Amino acid sequence: MRCGGPEPGTDRTRPSQRKGTGCWHFAKKKRRDGGAEMDATPYLYRVKLGKVHDGDTVWVTIDLGFYLEHRVPVRLAGINAPELAVPAGKQARDALTAFIAAHPGQWLAQTYRSGEEKYGRWLARLIAPDGTDVNTWMLASGHAVPMA
Repeated sequence: MRCGGPEPGTDRTRPSQRKGTGCWHFAKKKRRDGGAEMDATPYLYRVKLGKVHDGDTVWVTIDLGFYLEHRVPVRLAGINAPELAVPAGKQARDALTAFIAAHPGQWLAQTYRSGEEKYGRWLARLIAPDGTDVNTWMLASGHAVPMA
C-alpha cells in the first residue's frame, strides 16, 4: 500500500504510524478555539429585532439588501448572561427586552465572518439606534459577565 503523504494543513512535527498499513501520517493540530479561523473583518448590517430568547440571545432579521432578508438567532458576543432556569436569567431577559422596547428605530448588528458559535447562533454586537452598544450595556448593568 502506497501513502500519498500528509494532508495539507497538517503538523509535520508529530508523526504517528497507522497500524497495519506501513504508512506514516501526520496528526492534525487541535485548535484551542474550537474550530475554524475567525476573520476579524467586521460586517455591519441593518436588523429588525425579534424575540429575545434569554439575556444573550436575540432573533434578528438581517437586511441583506436588494429586498433580501435572513432571520437568524444572534448570540451577543463577548458576554454571558445567566440561564433562564435561575431568577437572574429571567431578570436579564426582561432587562434586555425592556431596553429594546425603549429604543425604537433602526438597529445595527456588527458581525464577523465565520462568526458562528457551536449552537449555530451568529456572534454579533447589537447597536441601538442611539449608538449604545447593547453588549456593553448588559455588562455595565450587571445582567451579564464577560465571556471567559
